[in-house]
Amino acid sequence: SFVRTEDLNELARSWPTKRKEIGEALRTKHRKAIQRKDKYRVFNHRRRQNQHPTSNHSSKSNID
Repeated sequence: SFVRTEDLNELARSWPTKRKEIGEALRTKHRKAIQRKDKYRVFNHRRRQNQHPTSNHSSKSNID
């Protein structure tokens, strides 16, 4: 398989920008995934915290 030097030069010239674009895309995708996970975890955590005090209060009132 023979590659022309023009193609190699073009690739060498465009590769850094391509690599940067790919890296940016991957990073933003990863960041979005992380944000989604954090949102989900925070939501679950908050809901769990809200559930617990009510059960604790009811049990305390029962004891009292």
